[in-house]
Amino acid sequence: MGHIVSFHEASGPWASWERSVLGEMQRAFEEQGFRIDCEHGLSDTSTPWTAFYELDYGDFVAHVARHGRGYVLLWPDDTSVRVTEMEKLIQIVRSSAKLQTWH
Repeated sequence: MGHIVSFHEASGPWASWERSVLGEMQRAFEEQGFRIDCEHGLSDTSTPWTAFYELDYGDFVAHVARHGRGYVLLWPDDTSVRVTEMEKLIQIVRSSAKLQTWH
């Protein structure tokens, strides 16, 4: 007989490996010439989020949050991308950030 494995939605702060991915996302923005910084927090339901913003203008660049068993990235134009593997967000930033307009 096989084992049943249940997956629980993660809650609480970003894990160290997730913070590493967020750092790679920041570097992906910077590779495209943006000066980026970020702020981290927890929602009322203990869902971690990170908001990236542009240093020169203070404009919102992107928002990432854990969502269920995956992650959601929100752009300034209110479009969003949902992924199950957080690492995919790095490639999304590399391919889509130049298309976003912040100022």
